[in-house]
Amino acid sequence: MTDIEIKNAIRTINAKLEEALEREKETEGTEDTVIWHMVGNDYKCAINAIEEIQQYWAIGTVEEIKRMQRYSALAKKHSTIGQVIDSCAEYEAIGTVEECREARERQRVKDIIHNPDGGVDEDWLCPSCGRFCSPYTEHCQHCGQAVKVGDNP
Repeated sequence: MTDIEIKNAIRTINAKLEEALEREKETEGTEDTVIWHMVGNDYKCAINAIEEIQQYWAIGTVEEIKRMQRYSALAKKHSTIGQVIDSCAEYEAIGTVEECREARERQRVKDIIHNPDGGVDEDWLCPSCGRFCSPYTEHCQHCGQAVKVGDNP
């Protein structure tokens, strides 16, 4: 979204809000549902336009994005910094250290918990998430924890 498009959107928002306020003044004290519906639509239109602008501002202005693209291109062109950026991107694609630890921990087989008080579908519980876990499966269907029936059910 260019600066001109943002300015036009802001003009639209102002116009819709002015229309809504004018309609409110015209219908003050009346119960004309059609006009009140139109007032509500004017407000909704203005709110939607504001939300759209906020999304674009969260991404950054056109100038900021172009500047970042230039920096990225220069970094990649001059090798070492570009390699570091590429390595960081690959590392982030793998996941955080905590996510890797959680995944590794879920690969370690744990005994499912026998619940003698559970109903037909709740006799066995996952040791990680505590939800029903079939004794005939190798992994909890809810969280992916590797499980097995222990020696002492």
